[in-house]
Amino acid sequence: LASELTTWGKWRDLHPDTTVLSKQTGHFRHYGRDPYASYHQQENIMFPLTRYDRRLPLKSIVLGVMIKHQPKAYVLQEIKQPLHDKILGKTIKIIPRPGGAIVEDEDGQTIPSVVAYWFAWSTFNQNSLIYLR
Repeated sequence: LASELTTWGKWRDLHPDTTVLSKQTGHFRHYGRDPYASYHQQENIMFPLTRYDRRLPLKSIVLGVMIKHQPKAYVLQEIKQPLHDKILGKTIKIIPRPGGAIVEDEDGQTIPSVVAYWFAWSTFNQNSLIYLR
């Protein structure tokens, strides 16, 4: 499924009829605070790995795309402007958005992608290519 990592304001502007769950759950939780904030800042990972792919730092944030069973990762912070690429002969366009990016094919149709830490993407996609400028 296609997904997008973005701000709530941007999402609401693009999809004004969106419904969301209420924060009134009956349980105390500070929903405005990222529970992983300190984890994002640390180099260590909390999950054991059986394989380490050191082509990128383990906690690099990547945009992962899969075309015809060929995975490819794009370092998210390096996507500053729209870029075009080919995976197995299929042309794709990656368009940066606040907090993420979207991927489209030549016809402007959204292609599913995921934002993940490199260690997670590379663990599940061991033959992943990496986009290098």
